[in-house]
Amino acid sequence: MIAEKEKTLEPCPFCGQSPTTKVEVTQMGGNKDQISFSVYCPDCRYVAKIAHLVITSPDICHFSEVEEVMLKVIDKWNTRSIQWGGRLNNE
Repeated sequence: MIAEKEKTLEPCPFCGQSPTTKVEVTQMGGNKDQISFSVYCPDCRYVAKIAHLVITSPDICHFSEVEEVMLKVIDKWNTRSIQWGGRLNNE
C-alpha cells in the first residue's frame, strides 16, 4: 500500500523536534546478524530502541522484511505505544 509506505515520524514527545530513524546491523557471530531499529532525536538525544530483526546468513533478508519492521517502528513511535524513560531496549 503506497499510503502506508509514506508514513512520517511524529515530533519528539520530550522536545517537540523532528526525530530520525536509525538502522544498525550487528554481527552476532556464526551465521547470524541482528538488525536494530531505533528512533533518535538529535536535539534532546533521546533514543528509543524499538525492534530487532535477526537474520541468518547466507539467507537473504529481503528489503520488504526490513521495510515492514520499520513501518511498525514508526507506528509504535507515533502512537506512543512504547515505554518512555531514558534509553529503551525492547528486546
